[in-house]
Amino acid sequence: MLQPLQQFICDKCKKVIERPEFGYVEYLSQIEKRDGRMMQIRSGFKIVHNSKEKSCHFFERSIELCTLPLRDFFVNDSKFSLIFSFLDEGEILTPTGIAVEIKDVREYTDFVKRILIPYYEEARIYFDEAKIDGFFDGDNEYFVYSSSKMKEIVEKYTG
Repeated sequence: MLQPLQQFICDKCKKVIERPEFGYVEYLSQIEKRDGRMMQIRSGFKIVHNSKEKSCHFFERSIELCTLPLRDFFVNDSKFSLIFSFLDEGEILTPTGIAVEIKDVREYTDFVKRILIPYYEEARIYFDEAKIDGFFDGDNEYFVYSSSKMKEIVEKYTG
């Protein structure tokens, strides 16, 4: 069993990242002009290895590639600031500047669940099997992703 919110599965090699200090978040950021306004389109949120022993890259190096240390999401109170900054940099920094858009909201919320909900990282491996087994039958959109439900999945499907 993974240590919740401390160990992660690398999106590239599928091996365990032992601690947030050994991981990076990669994503893509493209600038587009829409209706006379500049837009920063963000997509492809992935967690990968980044340590002396192992370094993985999900995306090819390009001008669009952005990276952040995974540990930054677990330092003091910066987690929520980082999560919200991907959605909107806020009126203090960009009152009329470049607008931010998440290209695939479901992909982004999956990434956020991975770093916020205990047991989600490991439970997501078993979602297809759990759906087939009817494990989620009767659950609403709130409870289905609760940490207690995620822990139940891990316990049931890891034996």
